[in-house]
Amino acid sequence: MTTSIKKSNYDVIITGAGLSGLIAAKYLSQMGKKVLVLEARDTAGGNLRNLSTKGFSFRTTLEFVPDYKEYIEPIERLEQLLQLKILGPPKDITPKTFKSSELREFLGFGDLKFQSLDEIQWYTQTKIRELLISPEKWVETLLTHADFECLTLHEVTRYNFTDGRFDSITVNGSKVLHADQFIHTAPVSLLNTLIPDEAIKPKDRTRLAKTQGWTSVCLHLLHRGIVSNEDCLHILMGSNTDFEPCLGRFFTPTQFNGETVQESQWMSLMNDEHAEDMEFLGATLRNIKKQIKRVYDSAVENVLIEKIVVTLQSQGFMDLKFKNPLQLNGVENFWLASPLILEQRGVGASVQAADQVIAAMMELSSLTERAKHPIEASELINSEDPELTL
Repeated sequence: MTTSIKKSNYDVIITGAGLSGLIAAKYLSQMGKKVLVLEARDTAGGNLRNLSTKGFSFRTTLEFVPDYKEYIEPIERLEQLLQLKILGPPKDITPKTFKSSELREFLGFGDLKFQSLDEIQWYTQTKIRELLISPEKWVETLLTHADFECLTLHEVTRYNFTDGRFDSITVNGSKVLHADQFIHTAPVSLLNTLIPDEAIKPKDRTRLAKTQGWTSVCLHLLHRGIVSNEDCLHILMGSNTDFEPCLGRFFTPTQFNGETVQESQWMSLMNDEHAEDMEFLGATLRNIKKQIKRVYDSAVENVLIEKIVVTLQSQGFMDLKFKNPLQLNGVENFWLASPLILEQRGVGASVQAADQVIAAMMELSSLTERAKHPIEASELINSEDPELTL
């Protein structure tokens, strides 16, 4: 979705048109705010952007939603925002792995000490919720009839800082856009190059420089015919820790161009430091295919369409140790809405990140208004509002 900028001044500018950014924009626009969302890529959606290839639309995620309160509640709030029923019924389904020449119930990693264990453990839960609407459809709904502007191919190249506040951003190296508030949902690591020295304390910059997440390497396959009737998550790994485990699943068979096909998605993680190492990336992809082939001998050869997606900082937890994890220290109008600063994981973390930032912005706005219009003690005493106390 690309529209023209009508004016140069906004209430809020959001960097990144991923799920967090679009949800925040939807909430803010419903409050009457003038909002602009900027996306460096050619399509909105972030990790959930449309993955259509040769006429087939691949699912963007493994669609893994654990069934527990802290994860389900944010998605229930998203259902209210979108006026859609997203969550299906709960079900018990145990992940499987390949061991002793057969597919077995996954019981753990044994003595193998993978670096990404904290991330992979997330996918070993057995109580999950089905999704009635896939996450990429959430993005489409957020963009349909949006009351905010969303511009693609607009890369933020600088946050401009004046008199203790951010007052504007520079886009594509030249265009300057002004706003009262700024929300950053793009990779946290970009902040070190986007924020001027006077806006951040040296120790905070050092913390940002040390932040590392996990880069996901996803292999999307469209198989001819039906490869497997297993609908569980597969956790596949070799006998050593040279590569992180491979996660994947098969989806329900469908018809495409007159023939029966089955979609599968596979993911492995690698440290962000390897993100630009093409040799290591190639080796990781070969290992994914090797693990699939061990279980399903012909699955890799009998492929109609193959798509590779590499996403920097798609997962992980970054403890920036800021006084308020949602804000840059000492700056009231710059907010962080990255799921990587939460201990939550998956799409639920993206929803929660947007929720928390909007709640914090509203609280700060309320406090600011009260400071501008102080209530007299007599008014407090006579007030029937239980929220107003001395």
